[in-house]
Amino acid sequence: MARPVEIISTVARRRRWTAEEKVEILDEAFRGGSSVAATSDRRGVSRALIYLWRRQAREGRIAGVGLAEPEKSGFVPVHVAAITDQRCAAPPTRTARTAR
Repeated sequence: MARPVEIISTVARRRRWTAEEKVEILDEAFRGGSSVAATSDRRGVSRALIYLWRRQAREGRIAGVGLAEPEKSGFVPVHVAAITDQRCAAPPTRTARTAR
């Protein structure tokens, strides 16, 4: 059985994404309750490209877009002082509740 011959008349080129489209896709992919996989399937963009755009946005390499890195947690020096007021030293006593 012979298969029909497919003639390709044009060369597929890479798609160009505007900064607005990238931001829209990034927002959709990393919004709470969404997933990168679902967004990439829905939009026809590879998952790797979405992660690349996120890295570029964090580095400020997408025009007009900048994502700040989350604040890194660290240690804060703490000084524990002695309790001088005896009213604060003991926890308050609880009274028994009467049954109704």
